[in-house]
Order: sequence, then structure tokens, then C-alpha cells
Amino acid sequence: EAVWSDYAAVFHLKDDPSGSAPQLVDSTGNGNNGTSNGSMTSGDVVTGTIGDATRFDTIDDYYNIPDAATLDVTQITIQGWCAAHENSDNDFFIKPAVASWASPFVSYYLRLVQLNPW
Repeated sequence: EAVWSDYAAVFHLKDDPSGSAPQLVDSTGNGNNGTSNGSMTSGDVVTGTIGDATRFDTIDDYYNIPDAATLDVTQITIQGWCAAHENSDNDFFIKPAVASWASPFVSYYLRLVQLNPW
């Protein structure tokens, strides 16, 4: 946790998405842990570029991370290793604004967009 103390959240996506909740553990110690949704199984843990990774089916697989004040940041860098195996858009991380659309209005996401070659 001390390694990631300057970050709002760090997810390694190496944990079994079919295990006990929370399946996605925030390495910072901020407690921004996530719960898997969709048809995710232990078979979705695959070999990644650095250690294990999680494979999403682009249909209904995602992690739900509850809203928290530690995610309401004013400066942000979102970084990830992504490999697309389908010609479709993929949202990997979404932090929507609060449901009431009231202040503070903080929203951001990491999306991989597949463009059709000309």
C-alpha cells in the first residue's frame, strides 16, 4: 500500500472475478475495491503483459467500484495495458458523475476505440 499511497486507486486485475467480493482489490489502501458483474469466471484470469490480467467479454463483464471522495480528483492520469481482440469499442474504466448531477461533477473514463481502416 505504501508504494501506491500517492494514487487514488490502483487495480492490477489479477484477482479471480468469480471469488468472494470484493474481487477487484485497490492496491492503494483507499478501499476503492470493486465487485465483478456479468458472466465473469476464474477462466477470465489470463496471462498479461506484466503478470496476470483479466479478460472481459465486451458484452456484460465489468467491475463496479462504488463512488468515493478519494476518486473525486482534480488532476488525473489513467493508464492501462489493453489488448482488443474484437472490432468494437471497449470501456475499461468509467467513473461517472454522481447520480444527481449535482456538484461536485467528476466524471472520467478509459476507452479503447477500434477504428475501421480506410
